[in-house]
Amino acid sequence: SYGGFVAYSLARAAGPARVGPVVISNSDLLMTAEDDRAFLERAGGEWASAADLLMPLDARTARRLMELSFYRKQVTSMLPDFLIREGVQNLFSDKREEKIELMKAITVGTDGFQLTPLEQDVLLIWGDHDQIFPLDKAFAVKRCLGENVRLEIFKETGHVPQMEDPDRFNEVVLDFLLASQKSPNQHDQ
Repeated sequence: SYGGFVAYSLARAAGPARVGPVVISNSDLLMTAEDDRAFLERAGGEWASAADLLMPLDARTARRLMELSFYRKQVTSMLPDFLIREGVQNLFSDKREEKIELMKAITVGTDGFQLTPLEQDVLLIWGDHDQIFPLDKAFAVKRCLGENVRLEIFKETGHVPQMEDPDRFNEVVLDFLLASQKSPNQHDQ
């Protein structure tokens, strides 16, 4: 989801001459501090900030993050704590403070940031059971990004459709990218 913020910002800054079609997956480009509070409520209300949950320091918090990220809960329930602790160590301990600062910077729903349409074709992918960025946010982002946005909703997936339905995810992305490479005459055939 953080990559969606990066992709949008790069496409907007560089323009269509330098950046072609854009794929954004489960990324709430309209995120506000209120959205962070609602996320913490969905998570159970025991964390002081979204960063505390999204950058876990222990296996219990990491397991809760995985439960929120995946629709299919059996994926997370089968992992033993020692494996989760190792994952926490490998993924979240290195440069943790810098990562948290980046995370704080992506609360974009402020007066200093305005989501504007992109000129490029955009594929917006969203899991229909995303608990980090709920599905209604997908429709709001789509409205703001303009008319050349295709929204693809993945059934029975959460925040990580690329992991829960990788074959379909790859097929949808590849089809979108290949179709955008065709000339206008080829679209009519």
